[in-house]
Formats: sequence, structure tokens, C-alpha cells
Amino acid sequence: MSRVFRSFFIVLGIFASLTTIAQAEETADPGALAAITAARMGDWPQAYAKAGQATDGGLALKIARWLDYSRPTSGGRFAELAAFIDQNPDWPLHKKLLRRAEEALTGE
Repeated sequence: MSRVFRSFFIVLGIFASLTTIAQAEETADPGALAAITAARMGDWPQAYAKAGQATDGGLALKIARWLDYSRPTSGGRFAELAAFIDQNPDWPLHKKLLRRAEEALTGE
């Protein structure tokens, strides 16, 4: 699980490097931060609820889904995982997401 979060923070670091620290602090979405915090604690219903309240145009919800779908015990259904992979082909851990989709397919 820590590997998933490490990859997420690498991606987050890349995005953060595009702006100054002051700008990032001013524009940080509290809903997105709360969603990531809930995900790190394993509280997925809360993570999705907070991500849905974020005002970042849906990015927090995508990140919550990516974190959820990347974990070994993801409850994602094949159709959801396949749609996420199709819509986000360049996101990290692509092979892991494909593996989760295959696992979901065999479990349905």
C-alpha cells in the first residue's frame, strides 16, 4: 500500500513543481486534501465523499479512484476499472491497474 502512496506523491510532486509553494498553499483545495487524508487512513467512503466536495474540477475524485483501484483489496468492478484505465492511460501504475481489472473480471 505504501508503494501506491509513494507513487501518488511523486505525481503530486511533479504537479507541485509547476507552481510556487506559495501559490500551491493558496490554491490547495480543502476537500481534495481531506479526501487524500481519508484515503491514507483507509476510509474509502469518506475519501470519496470528500473528493466529491472538492472544487478542483474532478481531479480529487480521479485521484481517490486511482488510489482505491491501485490497492490490493480494491472493490472496483471491471467496468469501472476499464473505464478509468481508458480515460487515464498515462497515469502511474498502469500495469497494476490492468492487473486489478483482470482480477475484478475473474471475480465477477
